[in-house]
Amino acid sequence: MAYRVQFIPWRVAKALGPYVRREHGDETVLEKQDLVLGVGKDGLYRLGLVRAGTPPSAISEQAFRAYLDNNGSLLPVAHTPAVIAAVEVIPGQVVRAILAACREQERTGKPPLVEDVSWEKERDVIVVMLSPPALSEEDTAKVGGKTSAGEEIHYHIETSTYRVVRTTWGR
Repeated sequence: MAYRVQFIPWRVAKALGPYVRREHGDETVLEKQDLVLGVGKDGLYRLGLVRAGTPPSAISEQAFRAYLDNNGSLLPVAHTPAVIAAVEVIPGQVVRAILAACREQERTGKPPLVEDVSWEKERDVIVVMLSPPALSEEDTAKVGGKTSAGEEIHYHIETSTYRVVRTTWGR
């Protein structure tokens, strides 16, 4: 198992599908492209797609095509000239798994209380974890945990079909 957990905020995860559809039509583009996620010094998230395998050090400002405003609206990047403080490249395969997990969560019909989305890759499966927020001082948000807002949900996504093959919950 390759264990490397990374996190993105839920509002960023929810914007991935609309961004990919708006810019490229459908998510099959992620077979050959990775998502580049930048955080500006203004705290706003910027999104773009780059050739698969592009290292973060090779990303220029021109790679970012959209940004999320403070309300979670996806807007063209031309409206926000800003210095990028941090850049992360998320493999297209992982983004497709996150999109599948978001669809599954919506399919359940329960409005999620999710703060962060994280993932880990296990051979042919990517486990996408939806972590609830800490609502009280006694809560601690931990991978594999539970808060007063609910349990962490793990969607196991098979990478050849991008379908949920198993659902588990944090311990």
